[in-house]
Amino acid sequence: MEHLVSFGRSTLIQVPYVCQRTFSGSIFDYPERQGWRREALYKGDFEGHTLEETRGLLQEWLFFGPLFHAFDTPGMNFCADDFIRRDGEGQVWITTEKLPVYAKKWFFPSDGPHYTRTMRPEQERQADFQHLYPALREIHRFVLRYCGMNANNGRLYPKPSFWPLTPELSLSIIALCDSITHMGFEGTDMSFNLTWGLSGLLYHRMIASGWCPNALSRFTTSQSIGLFYSAETLGNPPLIQDHSKCNEWLCKLDQVDEVTYKTQHVIKDCDWADGLGNPKKNELPICQLRRLQALANDVVGTADSAAHPWWCDTLCVPVDSILHEFRKIAIRRMATTYREASKVLVLDSGFLKVSSHSSILEVYIRFRMSNWMRRLWTLQEGFLAKLVMLRTSDGMIDLNYLDRAMLQTEVTTRRIIYTRYSFLSHTELGTFLRQAVRPTNYQPGPQFLRLESLWKQLEYRATSKRSDETICLSSMLGFGERKLAGLLDLGNEDYEGRMMYFLSRLDAIPITILYQPPPRLQTVGFRWAPTSFLSCFRDAKTNPHRDMRGTAQIGPDGRGLLFKSEGLVVVEEGENLPLIGNDFHVQLAEKSDALLRLGYVGTLADQYTDRWVAYAVSAVVSAIGDNKLMPIPDFPCRVINGKTGHVRDNASWIIGRIVRDYEYWIHKGKDKGASGATIQHRLREIIDEKWEEQKKKAKTVAQVPRPKQAGLCVSVYVADEAYKGYGGHDALFKIGIVTAIVQLGIAAIPCGVFGDWGILAVTAAGTFLSFLTGSLPQWSKEKWACRKNSDKTVILTKGNGSQHAIVVLGNGRGLDLEDLASGSLDADTSASFLTRAAIVALGVLWILLLITAAGIKQHTWFLLAVGGLGMMENLYVSGRRRLPEAFGVPLVFERVIAKPTIMDTLFAVEEAYPDVGRSMRDTFFPGRLRISETARWKEYEEKADKAKKKYSAPIQTQKENEPETGSTS
Repeated sequence: MEHLVSFGRSTLIQVPYVCQRTFSGSIFDYPERQGWRREALYKGDFEGHTLEETRGLLQEWLFFGPLFHAFDTPGMNFCADDFIRRDGEGQVWITTEKLPVYAKKWFFPSDGPHYTRTMRPEQERQADFQHLYPALREIHRFVLRYCGMNANNGRLYPKPSFWPLTPELSLSIIALCDSITHMGFEGTDMSFNLTWGLSGLLYHRMIASGWCPNALSRFTTSQSIGLFYSAETLGNPPLIQDHSKCNEWLCKLDQVDEVTYKTQHVIKDCDWADGLGNPKKNELPICQLRRLQALANDVVGTADSAAHPWWCDTLCVPVDSILHEFRKIAIRRMATTYREASKVLVLDSGFLKVSSHSSILEVYIRFRMSNWMRRLWTLQEGFLAKLVMLRTSDGMIDLNYLDRAMLQTEVTTRRIIYTRYSFLSHTELGTFLRQAVRPTNYQPGPQFLRLESLWKQLEYRATSKRSDETICLSSMLGFGERKLAGLLDLGNEDYEGRMMYFLSRLDAIPITILYQPPPRLQTVGFRWAPTSFLSCFRDAKTNPHRDMRGTAQIGPDGRGLLFKSEGLVVVEEGENLPLIGNDFHVQLAEKSDALLRLGYVGTLADQYTDRWVAYAVSAVVSAIGDNKLMPIPDFPCRVINGKTGHVRDNASWIIGRIVRDYEYWIHKGKDKGASGATIQHRLREIIDEKWEEQKKKAKTVAQVPRPKQAGLCVSVYVADEAYKGYGGHDALFKIGIVTAIVQLGIAAIPCGVFGDWGILAVTAAGTFLSFLTGSLPQWSKEKWACRKNSDKTVILTKGNGSQHAIVVLGNGRGLDLEDLASGSLDADTSASFLTRAAIVALGVLWILLLITAAGIKQHTWFLLAVGGLGMMENLYVSGRRRLPEAFGVPLVFERVIAKPTIMDTLFAVEEAYPDVGRSMRDTFFPGRLRISETARWKEYEEKADKAKKKYSAPIQTQKENEPETGSTS
């Protein structure tokens, strides 16, 4: 990895060359051209290829493929041998030494000093990287699959039979892809939004060298492989300690145990936790005092004979219990102390081995991984002080100088892209210093803005005493001495009390606090609040709205949090969708071929522009991304095969609606409600039978209420003739036609009276687009994704505990309902190219219609009337119950079987329809059977087997006696 910055203090990482052929052609089909399948390769199925073959293919494809696509362009003279070297022993290795040379040529085709050469036109550079971006996207998931830090842990992906890449090969691929991506961003200002992860090899090497996992987390979360590589080449940390008990969130060695803590004499380690503290007395050894005085004199430039005054918390913050009140005064004034100090001197063990003449990058990395950057109390020093000085082995470094130097390095690397430094992400240089110590967004204004600006600083900070956190935050947020006094009056062990006091004294609270990861306070009224702000928002996934703006207030009674924000409205099953915000509503009406009706109300189009656009985009995403148009079922139910007993969860929107509306349509069938009356009469009878039985067992009859449910009611239907794609022209279908005509009539009024035809044109266009959308053949294809003329018997039910079960007897005329229950998932119902193109076109037309409607400024009440009528029709249609034949599943009632107990009902069903009762048993009676019940089910099973043999024997005999065909004698 010669193109990256190396300090050369660790063992050199060499990457072997294992390719079995030279990369050529396109990156998109390279595996297939070599006899592989990409999806099988991604899943870890190497299809019989050996380890050497797999390893060679991945290096050819993932390492040399990006190089080929980036630099094999006219005028570049790309040669793959430039990235291969041979040592004296004949071994072949990968090298990236010439990568900066190719980058230089990519920017400046001609030779000469960079200030005399002409850079390639930006349009050409952008065109090249627009060509390269799809190639990088193609291999991106494979790089994460096989090269990332957690690629082989078995949690993200199944483990293959062998792991094809060594850690060294993985590192080379990640570093190369990251560098090429960064080069494209710097050269074109085009964000590719591709992160390639980090190398587990670098992480484990640094852990083995003695680095703390907490310090390394600053690099693992930044996703900068260049900085991580440079940090690893620093070798061992300044102070070798046992960090085996530390983790990425906390360094255990930073936690000071005041019982066992010992103040040290003058040694190399200088942090408070390294020996400059004293939790028992306000004193330090004479040697330490002399040393500190000399350092103070050195900082301000005073002669050694003079004694410049200085302040140290170990000496100036009382610790004796009899001085408790004075200790609180010192803590209250600590922020003022740091703010008014002329200079603050930072003594950290990590810097004592760094020379002030070291490269700015080394100083930056040491500073980023120092103990001073991990402790909460030291944050005040950098946050409030006028000038911060870092003590090194041979002098001082001004923190402001470090900031300016890093910024200059950032500017330089962006201007001269072909240096080794250029492959460091510029966002990791000067910007880190300004975010982590002195944020650019820090404002002296409202406290909630200052609290938001502290998120980044608290990300990796820790403190030995939990109660100190709110004190530090209060000081940095400018709490007055009176507020700080009230905070200090709460005991050191009252963590929750101090956090509640702190939050209650803020002028406002950022809404982002709601997305702080747990744990949270347990006090009622404050369970929305975090127990700590330390290590907050480390992972972006814990803060999905990290760019959200807004504030909240504590409730008027000092409890709870009041705020306004976007949200989701959750409705119960079967309820109609509410109007969201009273300005927009989209409802998929249950009409023939899923006719789409859009109803809209509000003042004018300007109020709901974003929602119309959102709908159009969501329709395109659904058709192209999911290849589906139909929504998922809005009512859960199960479908049971009446012969095999196989149970499947329903995935059909049609079956879900049939089961949901069952108690409605049993009274509205072709027999004009006779079946419903029969079912309801039998249901009342078994409930009364159960009630009488309960009365006999009860001591007092008056205390036994009539049960609402008893046993199981099984209604048996026979499937009638069905036609796929035809849902029937019921009343709801006709209402849609009538509503459209009336809407056009209302829209025609301003045209006839005032000569304003704009509203009529918009209404006509909207009606046309609605019917056009609903007429797409894809709706029928997904709705009725099943075979027809089925003879299967199926049971439809809500599941165990339901009062009703629907048995549908197939007679060779109806639809295969078992197919239908999973057809849209198992069958090939994906939207065709024409369907997806049509949806895209319709989405564009809807947006254009919206833009046109937004320009209407006169007679808008007519537009409101049109939308209001459409809304009322939508509300009626969405809530109206329908018959099965309206969904294309006509059923004819045969009989009802119901008993006071579930088991008796199942026995009766089995008597009438062999195998059906047994198929329902495990669903409706999952418990253990009695001995008598087991024997009875055994009898039914034997009876069914005999019946099957009786009907199958003649057929078998006939087949055995038939002469063979196609044979010779």
